[in-house]
Amino acid sequence: MPMPQFKPKTILIATIVVVVMSAQLRADWPTLARHSARPSDCTNAPASLSFALWELSTDSNGDSLIFEGPASPVVFDGRVYAYAKHFSETGAYVSNKVVAVNAATGGIDFETVIDRGVLDSWSSPTIDTTNRTILIGSGSTLNGIDADNGDIDWALPLAKSVVNASFVVADDVSPGRAFISDYTGFGLGASLYCINTSPFDVVENPFQPGEIVWQESIGGASGGTPAYRDGVVYVACTAEPTTPAGQKAGHVSAYDVDAAPGQRLLWRATLASAGVTNQGFFGGVSLTDSHVYAASYNTSGAGDNSTLVKIRASDGAIEWTIPCERTNSIPVVANDRVYVSAGLLGFGSVPKVQAFQDLDTSATKLWDTYVDTGGALILGGWTHQPVLQDGVLYCGVVSSVFPFFGPNTDLCMLDVTQTPNDPSFVVDHVPGMGSSPAVCHGRLFTTGATGLFAIATKADYCGPQGTPDGELTIDDIACFAALLVDGNASSSDVRLGDFNDDDVLNGDDLPGFIAALIGN
Repeated sequence: MPMPQFKPKTILIATIVVVVMSAQLRADWPTLARHSARPSDCTNAPASLSFALWELSTDSNGDSLIFEGPASPVVFDGRVYAYAKHFSETGAYVSNKVVAVNAATGGIDFETVIDRGVLDSWSSPTIDTTNRTILIGSGSTLNGIDADNGDIDWALPLAKSVVNASFVVADDVSPGRAFISDYTGFGLGASLYCINTSPFDVVENPFQPGEIVWQESIGGASGGTPAYRDGVVYVACTAEPTTPAGQKAGHVSAYDVDAAPGQRLLWRATLASAGVTNQGFFGGVSLTDSHVYAASYNTSGAGDNSTLVKIRASDGAIEWTIPCERTNSIPVVANDRVYVSAGLLGFGSVPKVQAFQDLDTSATKLWDTYVDTGGALILGGWTHQPVLQDGVLYCGVVSSVFPFFGPNTDLCMLDVTQTPNDPSFVVDHVPGMGSSPAVCHGRLFTTGATGLFAIATKADYCGPQGTPDGELTIDDIACFAALLVDGNASSSDVRLGDFNDDDVLNGDDLPGFIAALIGN
């Protein structure tokens, strides 16, 4: 087929669009569940899961990359950052590392070795975008790593370890502050830490980067990933500070980040005050403009042995509770719907996704992927953080192999406007990946047993704003045409538009592009 001809004006416009594309992967997903309120939502996920733009399976030495089970990658300024295990030359697991990956090509930019995590911790990195710093707790050390070159800017040793908890950054505060909790399990003595992230100033900020600004006792904690909004940090815990050791008494607490010592605690909402006992929170919370949502994990019992709770953010009043499956994940809230990924295989539990309707002062369960299909559909799970886009839930499948902290085994797209027994409830499915994803400008990043994956839509070069949007539409025509005319496509561009699989982007790919465009 002869090369297509384009008018000079068309070529100029298309070339300008390609220049705009240079920033196409620079939108951010800087922390677990997208931003400080932990909404787990997006607007530009791939329309299908069938095309992997790239897969990263080996480290800089050519050895296999083993990412930390359910941990979520994050994205900042054109790079993906993920938490992985680090092995000695003899193959012993001796430490962990943060791996920085070019989001367009899948190439490794740097690897930074940090302390070994404990208890199979799946903490996710968080990016302080103002100071361009990667924040992560691993073992009993909090780390601030330069997001541009991988240097460790600061390392703060703690008396206790961090397990499954990720940082949250107060993105509207100056000087900068970040928050994280440590680990005590069912025991007491856990703390919420406020960490300085800004440069030292003798008047405005008399703290060094990585220095503790304040510390609050929160009782018992495990996986207590904080959330933040409008000057208040929220954290969910396994036990109250006054709970007898070994007992579970879950609570969510709110702290004024700027208040004086002894005045920071705004309220503490306890499950016991709602008549729920012997349960604790082992994960994070999700914030809306007016409420806080959290789900508990009960180690005994079967089925809906745990509790989903809605709390008024202004004063800590519990609006409602409803039984749910046990989980460590953060509820996904969209208008009057709440989705919970929960359960594990065994101990009276099964991996599933549950949907609830928020009726303001009460709630009702709408569906359960396992129960409603008679056990035919097993997906979701207690360690997985799904992502929602316009009625479609991008959801993984947790490992069914003990100790259950491994990578997800599958990734699914679920049409949550339907019920699980509808034939089209599962929109798409791909095996071998699925751990808590991050989504940026049409790309979905997730890990699996063999590495880190970038899922894209074929030929999705530029959407209405000049950046990929997860769909193949007429907005992509100009960019595709410009790449054909200019002949200077990058390896990533070639991979994205190579419809005839000959590793070259040229006019021979035009029929495939047109067919795909018409098909969409």
